[in-house]
Amino acid sequence: MKKLLYLFLTVLIIACSGEDGGNDVGGDNNDTTSTITFTLREVWKPKVTWDYSNLSYDYDRYICDGQEPTVFPTYDGTDLTGFETFEGSHYSIDTLVIDISAWNEGANPPPTAFDFSITERIDVKSEPRRIGHIEFIGFNEQCRIFLKHELMNPARVEYFSSNLSEDFINLMSYDNSYSEPCHNEQVFFKNDYGEDYYGSTVFQITVPQDDKNSAIEVGDVISNNGNLGAGWGSQINGGYLILDKQ
Repeated sequence: MKKLLYLFLTVLIIACSGEDGGNDVGGDNNDTTSTITFTLREVWKPKVTWDYSNLSYDYDRYICDGQEPTVFPTYDGTDLTGFETFEGSHYSIDTLVIDISAWNEGANPPPTAFDFSITERIDVKSEPRRIGHIEFIGFNEQCRIFLKHELMNPARVEYFSSNLSEDFINLMSYDNSYSEPCHNEQVFFKNDYGEDYYGSTVFQITVPQDDKNSAIEVGDVISNNGNLGAGWGSQINGGYLILDKQ
């Protein structure tokens, strides 16, 4: 009788162990999903230059509290100035050059104002989030720069270097929005990331390994145009350069 009892317990233990082992294997199979990890960064726009070829001068333009000699960008056919773009989620410029020196000599009064002429078409445009280097040419202590903050989204632009000091840029920056009196307000914020400012927009993302994601290679520029596979989400809007694929 004891032998039969021992035999029954042994069979029962072996059966239970087999069920547990089967569940473990099945769980591991369900949790194993092939993935790809991409390293990517934003695509930065090349140099934007404003100078005599694409700027206009008005000796008595009404701006801020009165009329003064003003230089401002000429709109192109899209009502954008080059400072703005149709990009939605990100927009970075390598270098922005603003050269008003052509009007500092001659019969007309030299400019004391530079108006960025932010477009009112807030439905289609975006200001840059980052600028690698800003070069101000022909600006002195009498010059002010004007941006309508209420038309910007957001009214904050990071830059990494400039030929002018951070304090000088802040002192000459003014908000000339329609909804409140013209006033001095910072819009350009110095970022001390370093010389390799492109690196400030590098990040990684891990996505499922499907046919579309597997087809993406290092050096490709991707955007959310329907050619991406699963797992990218809504953050991919605009151009991104693939730096690494694992």
